[in-house]
Amino acid sequence: MTIAIELKDLSLRYGATPVLNGLNLHIPTGKFTVLVGPNGCGKSSLLKALIRALPLARGEITLDGKAQSQIPPRKLARLMSLLPQTLNAPDGVTVRQLVAYGRSPHTNLWNRLDGSDRAVVDSAMTRLNIAAFADRPVAELSGGQRQRAWLAMVLAQQTPVILLDEPTSYLDIAHQVEVLRLCRELADEGRTVVAVLHDLNQAFRYGDQVIVLQNGQCMAAGAPQEVAREDLLHAAFDIRARMITDPEALTPMMILRK
Repeated sequence: MTIAIELKDLSLRYGATPVLNGLNLHIPTGKFTVLVGPNGCGKSSLLKALIRALPLARGEITLDGKAQSQIPPRKLARLMSLLPQTLNAPDGVTVRQLVAYGRSPHTNLWNRLDGSDRAVVDSAMTRLNIAAFADRPVAELSGGQRQRAWLAMVLAQQTPVILLDEPTSYLDIAHQVEVLRLCRELADEGRTVVAVLHDLNQAFRYGDQVIVLQNGQCMAAGAPQEVAREDLLHAAFDIRARMITDPEALTPMMILRK
């Protein structure tokens, strides 16, 4: 199942403070889209709006042409999953129990898992390399291990759209690459993946589409080769950079100037 996402004249605000203003975007289905931009530009707010965790001040979000506002919450949770920035597991919860929470939109009223649910949980833990500590409390894990446990929970939700807010936080470089390759694999399998990243070179290397936000506006959206422009990066981030081609991936690569 694939989902086409359209944002039409989308505006968001916190109280009287505008966050996004008149955003029109197409998020391609079955692709890895990366949101970049300075802190406070609305990246995280956009992800929250997609799952209806933040009300719209104006505009519309459509999923396959249907207004997102008209989709029942349980059905929406079977279409979209979100890994937020702030992650807090209940005291005493084990890794297996945390990952099993991802099955909640698919289970009965008592949240009882059947054999197929347990198989999905095991598969998600295996894919994130956390099966070895499935029965350990989440609180005992390192920051990187906890992040992968939460990612496994998102995978266990089995949604066609996966939203990730800074998924490489707390991870060393090896595990950052592991997560980004997972995003790439999920998109290649047909999932729509949308992630907030701060590392521009990672965005250019792994993303199919890069969306640059600044001051609540979309400055650019397109393939990495279209977005990785020195003038655009200067306008968006107030940095001076030189763009070259990554000799390994053959994707754009930014080098900061002195």
